[in-house]
Amino acid sequence: MSVPTRLSTASGLHLQRLRPAPEGGEALVVVEFLGVEGGGTLAGDLAAGTAHLGVYRLDPVSGMAGSADRSLPGIQALAGDYAATLASAGAGVFKVIGYCGGAALTTAIVSELARLGADVRWCVLLAPGFPGAAEVQAEFDMMLANVDGTEGFVLPLETASADAVQAAAMARLDAGLADLVGGLGLEGDEAEVFMTDLSDRYRAWLGFLLMSASADPSTGSRCRTIEISPPGHVAGGGPERELVPWPGAAAGPDLLTDPLLVGYLARMAAT
Repeated sequence: MSVPTRLSTASGLHLQRLRPAPEGGEALVVVEFLGVEGGGTLAGDLAAGTAHLGVYRLDPVSGMAGSADRSLPGIQALAGDYAATLASAGAGVFKVIGYCGGAALTTAIVSELARLGADVRWCVLLAPGFPGAAEVQAEFDMMLANVDGTEGFVLPLETASADAVQAAAMARLDAGLADLVGGLGLEGDEAEVFMTDLSDRYRAWLGFLLMSASADPSTGSRCRTIEISPPGHVAGGGPERELVPWPGAAAGPDLLTDPLLVGYLARMAAT
């Protein structure tokens, strides 16, 4: 496999090209959704089993965390930015996979690729989620608990803009992060870097959730769409799609890293 290359979008976000697509050939796009902690191996695992495909990986949380632009452009604008870069990479056919809370962005990218004239053969959504206000509040509660163990800070999700909600949330989180850094005994540049890195990632994670919660889940992906989920998983919205129950997996990292599922997806992508 070739050395991964970082591609920049027009707005300064980035995506990884794990292997370039042949000119006019097929490309697999994997939308990872890695949250605050980072990590994840799905795109790399799939690249190992799909030698004739170009493979492109994007993680909007990491991309937004590393961007100088702190605005929340919305899922459609974000999708347009990524799709324009993908469409200019030389591939003629796209197959797209998205995970969990990245479902809204995944389907929007598919629609934008189609609008740009690309041939999108199919879209696979792995345990897709379309967050609402309750899910955003729950994720924020988890963030705050991770930072300083507190709870009870209610976000003004129903009364304020996404930018205003993000600003209020980050003011509270940054206060907790400052106490956390102080308790670790870090000083000077080390403390500043640690604080900035954590704050940027929390800001991006929360911002992406807020944009996803504002997206319209009824907009279809304009191609064959398959959902692969644990039995009983409820996606909470989105287009009509084929459902493939995946037995014995939890709706979390266990599904994402299941070697049987990775093999199943690699065979799908290779045909």
